[in-house]
Amino acid sequence: MRCESCGKPATQIRDEYSYCDRCWAANFSKTGGVPFRTVLKDSLERMGLMREDGEAMNDWVIRLKAHTPRTLNSLIKQ
Repeated sequence: MRCESCGKPATQIRDEYSYCDRCWAANFSKTGGVPFRTVLKDSLERMGLMREDGEAMNDWVIRLKAHTPRTLNSLIKQ
């Protein structure tokens, strides 16, 4: 079965619809009525963690992982 939005293989299949994960998230994943991807993008921008121009995906992932322990430690110490 194919995604009814983009034609990629569907992973979210119901009687009412069939979507790939990306299209399902775009249609249904919301936080307080705001699309989750918008919330995530705003959060990454605020933390200075957006992918930089020319930055390889692997380098960005390493940078995100390096930030995570600092963030978790600051939450634990509160």
